[in-house]
Amino acid sequence: MHSDPSKAGAGKIAVTSAEGLANVLAAVAAFFATPPLHTRSVGLVQTYTSNHYGPGFDDLVAFVWFCTIALGVFFLSRGTIGTALIAGVTALVIRFLV
Repeated sequence: MHSDPSKAGAGKIAVTSAEGLANVLAAVAAFFATPPLHTRSVGLVQTYTSNHYGPGFDDLVAFVWFCTIALGVFFLSRGTIGTALIAGVTALVIRFLV
């Protein structure tokens, strides 16, 4: 049996929309989670860097650590949210369109 092409198109739109929503929600999660995580951990990272690589890198390390946390939170959130949304959308597509 062949499936209806219009149903396949609707499923693709639903999955693409879920991926876009996952990106937006991951950006929101990164916006709210990055500052508290950075504040709690930057001192440890700066101390480690100062002890092992010498003083003078504090500002650079703080900036790089902030970016690292922001990207980590974003991609972890996107993976988690994206997987959950895609699974949910796939279940709905299978249930109602196939």
